[in-house]
Amino acid sequence: MRAPNVSFRSPTGVPTPSSSRTNSTRTNTTSVSLVSSPLSSPTSTSVSTNRSLGSAPASRSTSSSSSFSFSSAFTSSASSSTAATTTTTTSSPATPSQIHSSISTFGGRRFTSTFVSPSSARGGLAAGSTSTRGSPPSIGRVQHRFGARNERNVLRRLRERQVSRAANRTFVRRSAEKQYASLRLESVLETLDTNDEKALKPLAPFLRRRSRVVELVTAERMLFALTHVGVCAAFDRDCGRRLCYLNVLDDEVVRSLFYNKANRSIITVSVLRSERFSRLHCRSTPLTMLERSTPGEGFPLFEEEMLSWPGFVEFDDVNRKVITFNATTHTYNMWDLANYTLLYSVHDERIEELKMSPGVMLLIYQRSANLLPLKLVSVETGEVLKSFNRLLHRDKPIEFIEQFNSKLLIKQQSHDMQIVDVQTNHTVQVPTSLFPTPGGFIFLFSKNQFITYNKHEVLVWDFEGRLQTRFENHHLYSVSQSPSIMCVNTSQDVIFSYCRDDRDGRSNRGNVHISSLDDGRLIGRIDDTQLPDQPEFRSVLDEITSLTYNESREELYTGGRHGQIHVW
Repeated sequence: MRAPNVSFRSPTGVPTPSSSRTNSTRTNTTSVSLVSSPLSSPTSTSVSTNRSLGSAPASRSTSSSSSFSFSSAFTSSASSSTAATTTTTTSSPATPSQIHSSISTFGGRRFTSTFVSPSSARGGLAAGSTSTRGSPPSIGRVQHRFGARNERNVLRRLRERQVSRAANRTFVRRSAEKQYASLRLESVLETLDTNDEKALKPLAPFLRRRSRVVELVTAERMLFALTHVGVCAAFDRDCGRRLCYLNVLDDEVVRSLFYNKANRSIITVSVLRSERFSRLHCRSTPLTMLERSTPGEGFPLFEEEMLSWPGFVEFDDVNRKVITFNATTHTYNMWDLANYTLLYSVHDERIEELKMSPGVMLLIYQRSANLLPLKLVSVETGEVLKSFNRLLHRDKPIEFIEQFNSKLLIKQQSHDMQIVDVQTNHTVQVPTSLFPTPGGFIFLFSKNQFITYNKHEVLVWDFEGRLQTRFENHHLYSVSQSPSIMCVNTSQDVIFSYCRDDRDGRSNRGNVHISSLDDGRLIGRIDDTQLPDQPEFRSVLDEITSLTYNESREELYTGGRHGQIHVW
């Protein structure tokens, strides 16, 4: 699941009936987790995508009127001081030996998209104190007038310095460079201590082995780490110790995490070995209980829902809603994230996929030969705002469909991407030569832009199809293994990513790059120079499988291949 990570939701096209639902998380944090069964091979994975990525409480402004206007529906329904997170977890079909893949694919491609909510408005820069030296009494009248004019010029320059956008950007850039330049390896946390028999007692034997960290989530002073085999550990950053495991049952495999800022709790989505990993179970545990190391005092959620494959559950921090899909009855239920009360249900067997955006939900129906029926509905009430058909190229599969406010992004195989304004029907064509099909999206609400990543490249676009930012010295490690190697900060001006170190031609070396989303400049880097000069730390930067940044503590957390977490 994705937070200040960024969380990722997968941008998929319309799935065929046989394809599985994409797990999505909207990161920071974005942080996307790839979780597979502890019994499965490394290639058998389930994706749980985090959409964002933050850990501070969020404020929300929504329309309370029962009549929902179409134009107002595209107003952002949440304003968060951290990257908002949406997490979708899909159930897997039962098999005796493994958890099957639950990644939605189109044309053999896997997609992940992330939504990052707008950060809280930042106040203007505090004006520095200045003193204006007056003219000495001996200065003549003409000289005094000149001094007064010069004094006015000084005040004007000070005012312009304080309100100028260019000056503000320069100050923020220099501050960021100094802030991130001070990152050094501070401590190492162990998700699994094989020598601690008391701590290992709640875990089944098949969970008592080291595996890579696939997801990191911060919540106030706590840090949560999820490993590939399904072990979830909680840490207290104030004292630097592991508090407990969130695996309440001995055969419980945690698939994804979500930090619910509405009620200060952690939600785990799990499967059980006794059920052959076939059904999703949701559990909410308040942070106060985890601080006391009593995860068993949490309570189950949505017990009446049959979340078996291809059912799913999706947590949307932007709209503060939860969606569950019961595949048996083909019913979508919308729940309030604050108190988990049922708001409304949508029952329609023709619905193939749905996409969430602030205030609006897009329903994608089964396509005909050259038409794709679509509906926009209010997230708050379920009221239909607009129904329309989108003309398609016949016999060409859809590679992806994504929605961002009033913008619809759609691309078919071998054709240009279209950015459609559903209010005005204005369409922008983006040539395939400029916009190849990406591996995933990260939507930046406050900037009205989106990030695409594909193989080793990350780009920033606007909704007119123009490339805004190309990053300097930025050769991304493959995100096919884990898109959680990237996260965006809450002000949406900095991206943290795990890249290859190409400076000396040794492509197997890794660095953490800290880059500006505004101009693509490299403003910080974590490399070998920040590591202690000891043999056990030499491979720390070669094994990063996930990362996230805690802005309140100014700490960067990186998860490794053997279950270790490094605090910077």
